[in-house]
Amino acid sequence: MACSGPLKTVNIEKPTPCHFVREVKREGNVVMVYLERERGKICPQVIVKDKIRVEKDVEKVKVMVDNRVWKEYKIMEGRK
Repeated sequence: MACSGPLKTVNIEKPTPCHFVREVKREGNVVMVYLERERGKICPQVIVKDKIRVEKDVEKVKVMVDNRVWKEYKIMEGRK
């Protein structure tokens, strides 16, 4: 993702440790994080956290799994 300003860190959740960030897209003030699952791996069904960096003016992060919104985070001012 190309960034044009200062960044902040956002904690997101992933449905399993086998999911990884495939793509990050920005649409206005919303960042879409597309997750993909590693194929052929047996994975526990436990939610894990990961960090992503977004521009400071981002207001919302949507985590997408199988092209559907899995989690949505509203970003408050002053959070890092």
